[in-house]
Amino acid sequence: MMEGESVPLIPRGIEIPKDEDVQWKFGGVVIAERKGFYQNITVNDDVLDKKFKARLQLDKGSGYLIIINITTTDSGHYELWSGRSGMKPLKTFYVSVYAKTDIVKERVKKGGSVTLPTGVPDIKKVEQILWKFRLYDSPIALITGGTRTTLPFFTGWWRFMCRLKLDQDGSLTITKIELKHTGFYVLYITDNEKTTMKLFNVEVVNNPEEVHLNSFP
Repeated sequence: MMEGESVPLIPRGIEIPKDEDVQWKFGGVVIAERKGFYQNITVNDDVLDKKFKARLQLDKGSGYLIIINITTTDSGHYELWSGRSGMKPLKTFYVSVYAKTDIVKERVKKGGSVTLPTGVPDIKKVEQILWKFRLYDSPIALITGGTRTTLPFFTGWWRFMCRLKLDQDGSLTITKIELKHTGFYVLYITDNEKTTMKLFNVEVVNNPEEVHLNSFP
């Protein structure tokens, strides 16, 4: 997620009856709940030092939670509890929120190539490098245990057919780039069970006279 967005937490595949009690927790603290047959809604936006003040909405009918104007400090685990969930949450969401200043922007001419650098000085010390196109799509390239692999059979594999290359340091090169390759590329670097993420916003343009390559740390 990017800061400033409104984010709905929707437990896909789970239907919550309208008369079922619902609780949403963040950091183990109840931040919103729906109770009873009359669906009484309570939003506890004064907890956690009022970090969610005036930024939470609980849908009365569905029980889904909406976080408005999300910030980087809202990153973390959100738990959905219900009358049937017992001793564990019905659903857990992990929300990662990133500042717009954390994005590396790249602009490239249609038909050209662009390399998205990992910035990893020694790849042998990294457990895994994973690349995704857009936040929610399947992986497109992976380095694990020293083995480099581009993954052809992911959702929308046709989009990058024979266009991906992984360099020695895990940097991703996209060749013969087209307009349909415009979008966010997400880099996950895992080291000692800690995962960091980097976002690249790649814009592919048609007009050669407008093309230049910009990178903003």
